[in-house]
Amino acid sequence: MKKTILFTTLLILNQAVFAENTPQNSNTNRHTSKQQQLKDIQWLRYPQVRISQDDLKNQNRYINLRLSVDGSGKITNISILTSTQLPALDRKVIRATQKALFKATGYPFVVDQDFKLDLASDDNSQESSEEDL
Repeated sequence: MKKTILFTTLLILNQAVFAENTPQNSNTNRHTSKQQQLKDIQWLRYPQVRISQDDLKNQNRYINLRLSVDGSGKITNISILTSTQLPALDRKVIRATQKALFKATGYPFVVDQDFKLDLASDDNSQESSEEDL
């Protein structure tokens, strides 16, 4: 039986969350504190991906992405801050992340998101394991 990995997402969003000030939402952002903005940012649909040991080249991997998100919670842009050093694996994680969705906040924001990709044994196989923000 092919071993699967435990895809652990470090969903404690980094403190690098920035509400973008646009003319249409500058009044709203002025009255919304940074702490409230952090509380507003929550995953509605988590990134989910199946990765094999072959994808990981038999070792644990890490990737850090910068996500640009619009006010409706849709991810509009993804850039790699730290690569897994495996371009095919990077693309696989990005594709899964593009399908994810944040809870609507009413304002756009940018967030840095870490993903830890761990090998798992056959008896501990799981597709995805995440924690709330």
